[in-house]
Amino acid sequence: IRETRRRPETEYVFKHALIRDVAYESLPRRDRTDAHAAVAGWIEETAGDRAGEMSELLAHHLSTAVTLSRDTPGGPSEDLRADAFRWLLQASDEARRRLVVRKAQRLAEEALDLSSGDLERTDALEMLAMAFFTDYSGDLAWRYFREAAFTRARMEPPDGTRVARLAALGCDVAVRWPGSLRGEMPAEETVRELWDLGIAHLPAGDTEERIRLLGIRAGWPFAFSPEAYSEAELEELAAAGLQGAEMALRMGLPNRASAAYDQAIGPWTAEPFRSGSSDP
Repeated sequence: IRETRRRPETEYVFKHALIRDVAYESLPRRDRTDAHAAVAGWIEETAGDRAGEMSELLAHHLSTAVTLSRDTPGGPSEDLRADAFRWLLQASDEARRRLVVRKAQRLAEEALDLSSGDLERTDALEMLAMAFFTDYSGDLAWRYFREAAFTRARMEPPDGTRVARLAALGCDVAVRWPGSLRGEMPAEETVRELWDLGIAHLPAGDTEERIRLLGIRAGWPFAFSPEAYSEAELEELAAAGLQGAEMALRMGLPNRASAAYDQAIGPWTAEPFRSGSSDP
């Protein structure tokens, strides 16, 4: 090994990767587990408030420690598992925000594998769905948003706001972004079931989740059976989108208002299909 620098901390590197690999493989698995955990603890302590910038490195060391300790008596400690799960989620979120979507997906999948209980499973499923949605992989985004919503809905204590948001995000994939679906379109009754779940869990009053679900209702003919609606039904659906837009403006959410106005057009884009014409 050789010294590369002394400030702010003395740092050493192996002269060759093969020397490093042999040295690492010569360590008993238990020692490797402790070493990875110790390195992660040192990084987190040294970085302090900036530890989030090291989320991927922390996730690597902690998840590796968990994997190695699975074959030892007693397995990984709960604290080690929980720390690995937390940093995997954060690393996935940061990778997604940087549009490194494949890495975000892999890290979220690792978090899902380490999750314990329905609440952690919901967190990991949502992160996985967001990563696939960012990658424009609608089939998987729909699948994981839906699973996250129903997983959270069966838990105590209840969190209606989160269930409604997850349901809305899932329905959005099918109703507003059907072009992202690479396989078959989800059945209308399956999407309706998720929308109903969101509506059933909505808290009272003006909320962003209510805006989303109203917009989805308005845009329904864009995705499903446009020829099946009467003129009065189309006007009722458009009114739902306008109601959502007005709510968004009251709440000072212009982006959500714009989305609701866009979805309120859905009933009228269905009009050519009802009349049998191909011209708008």
